[in-house]
Amino acid sequence: MDTPPEPLSSCRLLGRSITLFPGSNLFDYQETLESAEKSQLLNLNFNKETTRVPGSKKEYLVPDDVLIAPGGTAIVTEDLLCTTGAALANDLVANPSLGHRYLGISTEGDGKFGHRVSFDPRSLFGLWSIGKLHYTAQFNVQSLERNKINTDFIQTARELPSWDENDASARDAFAKFFAKWGTHVITGCSSGARYHLQVTRPDASDESKKNFREHIGTEYSSVMGIEGRAKGTAQYREYLCRRESKCSVMGGNLQLNRALARDPTSSRLFNQWIESIGAGETHDITSVFVDSICNFLLRSPIQEHKEIGEKVQRAALFHSKFITATGVFKVKGIGSATGRVSSCEVRGAPGISLQVIPRPGTAASVLSGTMFEAQQLSGDQIECDVIMSAPPLTPVEVILISSKKELSQDNPFVFDLRLQIYPEGLSGAVTVVLGNKSNEGKVRLPNLTAIGDYVAE
Repeated sequence: MDTPPEPLSSCRLLGRSITLFPGSNLFDYQETLESAEKSQLLNLNFNKETTRVPGSKKEYLVPDDVLIAPGGTAIVTEDLLCTTGAALANDLVANPSLGHRYLGISTEGDGKFGHRVSFDPRSLFGLWSIGKLHYTAQFNVQSLERNKINTDFIQTARELPSWDENDASARDAFAKFFAKWGTHVITGCSSGARYHLQVTRPDASDESKKNFREHIGTEYSSVMGIEGRAKGTAQYREYLCRRESKCSVMGGNLQLNRALARDPTSSRLFNQWIESIGAGETHDITSVFVDSICNFLLRSPIQEHKEIGEKVQRAALFHSKFITATGVFKVKGIGSATGRVSSCEVRGAPGISLQVIPRPGTAASVLSGTMFEAQQLSGDQIECDVIMSAPPLTPVEVILISSKKELSQDNPFVFDLRLQIYPEGLSGAVTVVLGNKSNEGKVRLPNLTAIGDYVAE
């Protein structure tokens, strides 16, 4: 008995919402998808007629209004791209096709993300890939019909208030909307096989910029097929200590791609994997194409969709920009209780940052871009100025930790540890105090613009 045809698996992501900010990870679509709530914006109906897609001998069911474009038979090797984070962001604006070649998330055609793409401007990025594109599956927005968009999404959008960034209730409503439905929609997928390398070096000096390409070529000479000349040098040893690398291997023989991802410089595994993709073995989704929800709705032929797109657009622009909040981190103690150390950490959307500037009588140590410790040197308190930057409508987790050195039996940990910040352009403060139950507490703020008082417990 014949097995009934299956839906084309590469179409399973089409119409899925995804949340992107200026600092989001555009290199790995799977990691970014898993970090947010999953919602389906498009209702896809699969044709009853089957289609044979390039790179496969089987027949599959393909959704209505999804176009399948063949990718070719050649294995394509991209040049090793070495650049700073600032230059990479600028290059993507000038040449969106770079995203198709080097990223896991890119815009369809010559579109834009709907926000300024941002990478750490102080870091160096080395990007290289080799692979084979079997086909792309692309949703045709011009054929969009009223019943193709999730009715819950449309109804929620209808009920949104008029946007006013100074209206706390409007900010809260749109924050919940974006948390549920995302900022972008996946409109296309590339299917094939790909070895994708990303090497990052933070806080690069002029010397490391000059040698970065040669160092990557030396480390990965066994797969890139070039001569590594930097081995044994002091600069290369420093590079190995400071660089961060990630290799994603998709498609081809499943056992080989898993082994190669764990050992990405193995020439034996690499060559065997290349042979497997040439033989047309299994293929995966290698990258996705996205459009902002606003652009997607504005391009729809349905007038109601256009009106909703216009309604959401202003809030989306506010949502996609980082705002700054300034304030103070303060720990009141007891006179002469010097040497006490307390800390503050924030977690949230990609790109969130926390800076600290100690006031007299306090010393501060930066542990990461989102965490610091402060020590009481003199007086009766710890006091620091702080600057926090984050997307304005996304949740932020604040973690406060006081010194474990006991003050007294009645209050063994701390007296009045608080973080108080004032978001720019808004009236009022976000105040977080540590509860009295222990020396450590955390609280999840709805967003950076959620003015009010909170307790970390």
